[in-house]
Amino acid sequence: MKEYIKEQIDGLDYETRSRVLDTITALDNGKGQSIEFYSDGSGVCFTYWSPTINHGCPGTIARSFKMEVATLILAGHRLKSHELPKCM
Repeated sequence: MKEYIKEQIDGLDYETRSRVLDTITALDNGKGQSIEFYSDGSGVCFTYWSPTINHGCPGTIARSFKMEVATLILAGHRLKSHELPKCM
């Protein structure tokens, strides 16, 4: 992660920073299921699988962020678009 992005994330409040770092980690580990951009441009919802969400049981988490924070998540995580299957 670039230093500028790390500084921006560190400047967030504790709860938001924790949610952002958890989301980046899940995306980095290939656990992301979907990224949904709201049609009005107000934010983004990230859905990913987590091994410990409910008293140690696995499940799916959906987290919504304002657009400014979502861009930090996307910038902090390198999407592996070159690995996606190509349509012919």
